Amino acid sequence: MGKVRKDTSTTKAKGKGLLRPSSSKITKSQSNTTKSISKKGKEPLRTAVASSSSSSDKNTSTTVKPKSTLKPSSNHRARVLSDEESQDDSEVENEEEIEEDPDRQLGLRPTLRVVSKATVRRTWKPISVKTRTHIQTLVSNLFPAAISRSRGEKRKIATQAALSRLMQKMNDRLSELDVPPAGKDRTNYSQLTARNRELEAMLVPDLEHIRDLELRLEQEQILAAQDEEQLESFREKKRALDSRTNQLHRAKLHPLLRERDLQSTMSNLCETEKNFSHLSAADQRLMAMMPLSRDEDFSQADVRDTLYKPDQDPRINKISKRLGSRLSSIERNGEGLDPLVQLIAAAQNRIQELSSTTLSRSANK
Repeated sequence: MGKVRKDTSTTKAKGKGLLRPSSSKITKSQSNTTKSISKKGKEPLRTAVASSSSSSDKNTSTTVKPKSTLKPSSNHRARVLSDEESQDDSEVENEEEIEEDPDRQLGLRPTLRVVSKATVRRTWKPISVKTRTHIQTLVSNLFPAAISRSRGEKRKIATQAALSRLMQKMNDRLSELDVPPAGKDRTNYSQLTARNRELEAMLVPDLEHIRDLELRLEQEQILAAQDEEQLESFREKKRALDSRTNQLHRAKLHPLLRERDLQSTMSNLCETEKNFSHLSAADQRLMAMMPLSRDEDFSQADVRDTLYKPDQDPRINKISKRLGSRLSSIERNGEGLDPLVQLIAAAQNRIQELSSTTLSRSANK
C-alpha cells in the first residue's frame, strides 16, 4: 500500500536544518500556483512542495533582510519534531514488521511506492464491510487468550475494557481508511488451498505405495543377504568335503598312485633333461624308443603318422610283445590276491557298520 504524505508548508533547508516561512511571507500568486498544482494531480506531492519552496525563495528574497536569519516559530518547531518522531516511529514499526513478517522468511521484499493525491482521490475507496468484519473477528478471537493471561477478576475486567476501547478505535480508523482497489492478478488463496488439498489427496495413495515398496525392498535385501551368507557357508562346506574326499581317496590308493594326475607327475619328473633313471631298465628302453617328443607340434605329428607305419617297425613289435608278456604275468600274480581283496572289502564294510552303530548309540545317550 502506497503511503501518501500530507501537504506540508515548511521545508528544511539543506545543511543547517533551518525552516522557511510558509504563510506569512508567501504572496497570493505563490499560494495560487501551489493550489493549482495540487488540484491538477498530474505530479506527485513532492514536486508540488518543491516548486512552492523554490518560488517562495525567489519572492521572499526581496522582503527578507540579507544578513538576518529566519527563526522558526514554536508551532513550526513542534510540527517538525512531531514529523520526525512520527518518521522514527514508522521506521521502528517497519523494522519490527520486517523481522516478524513471514513473507520476509519466504524471500519476499517489502516495497514502498509514492502515490499522488489525485490517484488516491480518484481510485482509492473505503475498505469494504466484509473485510472490516473479517478483521474485527480476527482481532476479537484473540481477546480471550489475552484476558485469560491476566490474574484476578479486576485485572480481567480492566483488560476487557481496554480491549473493547481498542476495538472501538480500530473500527473508527477502519471506517475512515482508504485502500487501493484489488488488482486483476490478485491471488485466489481459497482456490489454491482447495487445489492443494486435492493434489495432496491424490498423492496419498502414491506415497503409501512407495512406502510399501520400500518395506518390501528392505525385506528382499535382508533375504538376499541371508542367501549370500548361506551360499558362502555351502561353498566352505563343499571345499571341506572335497578336501576330505580327496584325502580319503588318496589314503585308499597305492602310494605310487596317490597323485591326482599321473601324467603331470611323469612330465614333472621327466622335464627337458629326459632323465629316466628312476624307471626300470625296460621302461627306460621304452621311453627312449618313443618316436614322438612331447614338445612336437600336432601338424608335424600328423605328417609323421602319414609317413611312418608303426606296425612295420620291428622295434615296436618287440616292445609290444614285452608289454604283453609283462601284463600277462601281472594278471597271473594278481589272481592269487583276489580272495584277499574280497576279505579286505568285507572287513571294511563291517568296520563301517560298527562305527555307524556306535555313533547312533552315543547320540541316543
